[in-house]
Amino acid sequence: MHILAALREATGVVAGPQGAAARLGLKRSTLHSKMQRLGIGPADLAAAGSSLPRACAGPSASPLAH
Repeated sequence: MHILAALREATGVVAGPQGAAARLGLKRSTLHSKMQRLGIGPADLAAAGSSLPRACAGPSASPLAH
C-alpha cells in the first residue's frame, strides 16, 4: 500500500492501532521518517482530497498561531 493511500484511509492518523503506520506494517517513527524524507505532509493529503481534522493539520492550523 502507498503511504498517501494509507494516510487517507486512516484519515491522517499516523500512530495507533488504526493509524497509517499499522496499516503499512511500520513503526510510527519509521513512517514519520519516510514522510519527512519524501516531503509528505498535511498539504499533500488535502490536495489528494482527504479531509483531516484540524488537530492533525499541523501548527499553522491553529487560529491562534500567528
